[in-house]
Amino acid sequence: MTPTDKIIKEGITRLGYVMVACNVGGMLLYKLLLKEYYFELYPALVLFMFAISAIVVSVTAKAIEGDNATFVNISMVTSMLKLLLLALVFLLYAWLVNTQLISFFVSLVVLYVVFTVFETAFRAKLNNRHQNELNQK
Repeated sequence: MTPTDKIIKEGITRLGYVMVACNVGGMLLYKLLLKEYYFELYPALVLFMFAISAIVVSVTAKAIEGDNATFVNISMVTSMLKLLLLALVFLLYAWLVNTQLISFFVSLVVLYVVFTVFETAFRAKLNNRHQNELNQK
């Protein structure tokens, strides 16, 4: 297993913890406090956000092997594509399901923020690790 593969495995494992926390926390919040706002696709939405973030973590970890410009470009492109994909998911949900749009939108935004904070922390840690390796050479 290469060092990059270890970093990806570590990132996705921690991302799994974030996913479980979001799923359990969201379900408790909806079931205990906001029963009327619960929508059936919430667990699937958390899983979807996990899958997107896992792809971002993997691509970002692979991008660090190149130069800094490539890393920054790939990070920005993945962030933009993620945001566009989430907009598309919201539009599809609004068009196809068209129930509890506000609950879906608020959940989508909260999950976007939580997973983006994780990805940003992962990128910062990855960048610091990479800079330390370069300084040791």
